[in-house]
Amino acid sequence: MQAFEALRSITRWQRTPVLATGFAELDDYLPSGGWPLGVLIEFLVDDVGGGELSLLLPAVQRAMRVTGWSHWINPPHLPYAPALAAAQMPLERLLEIRVNALKDQLWAMEQSLRSPDCTSCLAWCDAMDERWLRRLQLAAQKTTSLCASHLTGIGVDRAQSARGHQKRHAGVAV
Repeated sequence: MQAFEALRSITRWQRTPVLATGFAELDDYLPSGGWPLGVLIEFLVDDVGGGELSLLLPAVQRAMRVTGWSHWINPPHLPYAPALAAAQMPLERLLEIRVNALKDQLWAMEQSLRSPDCTSCLAWCDAMDERWLRRLQLAAQKTTSLCASHLTGIGVDRAQSARGHQKRHAGVAV
């Protein structure tokens, strides 16, 4: 918990627009008080399907509330429309993008962030190098979109070794 308190004191987070996560307890722990907008959020997961999407779904739904689109790039499973509809997701504005090559996944994410209609962009990738992370972060900064990447398997190992100087607390890289 001390790591979160230290992050909360950084003034950069205090100036970042946020979107409530939909979970009051999680909002209390996040340095910005919710999911920051206009930044790249990374979820480092050992395997997909562990509930990482459920952490984002309420915020994605709120981001899409009026006219926004949500772009999902290479979700690991076919999005289950009845569950998404039960979460009040406007299915007519959810765009699933399927590409094979990693460079195409990253390109699709960058292009999604450039779209003025995209209010949230979620991508599932096996790997992402520092150059692409920086490129996507710069693209995200030009928006007020919710932008999250889910790194799995070897991508987690690479991300953790590349960020070896960071501490891990409660499964959250800080």
